[in-house]
Parts: sequence; structure tokens; C-alpha cells
Amino acid sequence: MNCRYCAEEILEAAVVCRFCGAAKDGAGEWCAPAMPAALPASRPGGLTIKSSGWFFVLSGVFSLVWVTSDVAFLGAVRSGAFAFVYNFVFAALFLAMGVGLIVGRWWGYRVFMGGTAFYSLDRILFFVSKDTREAYLAASGITQEVRGMIDMSLFDDGVFLGTVLTLVFWWGFGFYIYFRRGYFVGGG
Repeated sequence: MNCRYCAEEILEAAVVCRFCGAAKDGAGEWCAPAMPAALPASRPGGLTIKSSGWFFVLSGVFSLVWVTSDVAFLGAVRSGAFAFVYNFVFAALFLAMGVGLIVGRWWGYRVFMGGTAFYSLDRILFFVSKDTREAYLAASGITQEVRGMIDMSLFDDGVFLGTVLTLVFWWGFGFYIYFRRGYFVGGG
């Protein structure tokens, strides 16, 4: 016999349709299947966005571990309180962005986009200032002997290119987040 609710073939002796959940009542009459609890809607990009969120959390944790590390900023390598505040701000920003991406709330979308703009400004300040890049390379631990043997402008070009590529990929992910903003719930 066929189930009157889903049309799948079931046994005559069946008391519950294994396909749709329709069941016989005490009088032997078939009753409509109970409405299933609403399944959470599949949110586009969920796995990619959550995985990226965990990488942001990991970046935030690493930033906290090295919160006292020196920072190349505005033409010099900064240390002390400035470096602590700088690294702490970025650690907090990365943690907030990561948690926002993982939980998929609307505030996470806003934090991510704002954090992207803030990080971009920092990186732009880095790559437009040759003095800052030179200070960064000077503090990198490359000895004077090595500096005498190689062309340091190649290293500067590499740092410049690496910074530009980081921003390109970051903004590529930002556009992905923008086009997958339906993943974020709870606001508009």
C-alpha cells in the first residue's frame, strides 16, 4: 500500500510511515505526520566563514602572546607602552572578528568589516613609508655582515610586495564576506 501523505510504498501492517512519519491512531486511521521542528536554515559559506573565524581567534591569541613585541610604525620601531597598546588593540580586534565570524551574528559582520578597514589603514601606513619598512628590516635581526653581502632593496621589495598581497587577499575575503552576508543573522 502507499502512504496517503507521502505516496511512498509501506507495508500493510505498518503503524508508522518510515518516510514521512504519518502514524495510525488507536482506531487504525492514518494521521498526518507531525510537523518536524524547523531545521536551521543552511547558511551559505558557513564552513568557510567559521574556519576563518577560528584562524582569526588563533591570530588574536598569538598577538596576545607577543603583546610586548616591538612594532614598526611611522618611521621607527616602537617598543614599551606603545607596542603593548598597539599589539593589544590588534589582538582584541582579531579575537572579536574571529568570534563574530564563528557565531554568525550581525554584529560579527560589522566588526569584521570595520576591522578590515582598520587593519588596511595600518598596512597602508606601513607600505607607503619607506622609513618604516627600513626600520622594520633593521630590527629584523639581519646582521651587518649579511647586509654587506646582499642588496637590501630586494628585501624591502619583498616586504612591500608581501604587504600588498596580504591586503589584496584580505580584501578578497572581505568581498566574500560581503557577498555571503546572509550567513550573519540577528539584524540588518
